[in-house]
Amino acid sequence: IFPFIHLNSPFQVDTIGKMATKLIAYTCGLLALAFQALSGDVPGVYVMLSLTTVNDEGYVSDHEQIARDLDKLVEAGVDGYMVDVWWGITEKESQVYDFSAYQELVAMAKTRHLKVQLVASFHECGGNVGDACNIPLPAWLRENNADIWFKDQHGNEDKEYISFFADNVKLHDGRTPLQMYGDWMTALANTFAEDFGSTIVEIQVGAGPCGELRYPSYVQRFGWRFPGIGVFQVYDKYASAALTMAILSAEGARNWELPPVDAGDYNSRPDQTGSFTDGYLSPTGSFFLNWYFDSLKTHAA
Repeated sequence: IFPFIHLNSPFQVDTIGKMATKLIAYTCGLLALAFQALSGDVPGVYVMLSLTTVNDEGYVSDHEQIARDLDKLVEAGVDGYMVDVWWGITEKESQVYDFSAYQELVAMAKTRHLKVQLVASFHECGGNVGDACNIPLPAWLRENNADIWFKDQHGNEDKEYISFFADNVKLHDGRTPLQMYGDWMTALANTFAEDFGSTIVEIQVGAGPCGELRYPSYVQRFGWRFPGIGVFQVYDKYASAALTMAILSAEGARNWELPPVDAGDYNSRPDQTGSFTDGYLSPTGSFFLNWYFDSLKTHAA
């Protein structure tokens, strides 16, 4: 059981009207009753604001409309809202941070006694299902650093999120990606220090594409369509180096051919590939998958 409930699309705040307000209130009531019956506690109910609440110029998109929407949330009896805080908006220059638009949103919540959940979004907005926006990663990062992006077997680079395998690589501005994330979080904490624990009750940290801890294995602009299995993302410079080192350090693995060449393509089915029928059971397949997902967990840690 989750300690709070998020209402996402079709409850996006920018489309809330009278009927939606009533529907939210009714839905929140049902969910709260169900949670209370199961746990004895009443959960907080939070509504996700639109992805473009803050535009790519760093301003609140429509202050008056958002004020009206927040008033409707108060009428509906929700506890607060969640909003993405985009890296691409708040650090347009290296180590120069601007959270002013989000300070405005938090102030609007405070006057209405609403709580706020912030999402530290270190990924690009745009290109995923449901994305109606285009907020890339900071230009100074994209334009001055090569070989740090996830890459598939066709050479397609995905710049939605920095490759996990480059986490500790010193980049153009002298910092590693992990140091960049840490500096940004410190700036966020300093900016909102007086609001933590009162108005701001939670921070979620995005840890991968679309803010999720995963590889960008199914990318629509590279041709993927549901229910294709997607592809491994281990062909960038630092992923290849990490895999080579792992193979060299593994006993008896020096002649293994990895990554697997029979894992299919974006729109393959599992039964059309050797890797996903029985290859994953072999010593080679097992070694590769363990390394692949251990790398994901190392990034999260």
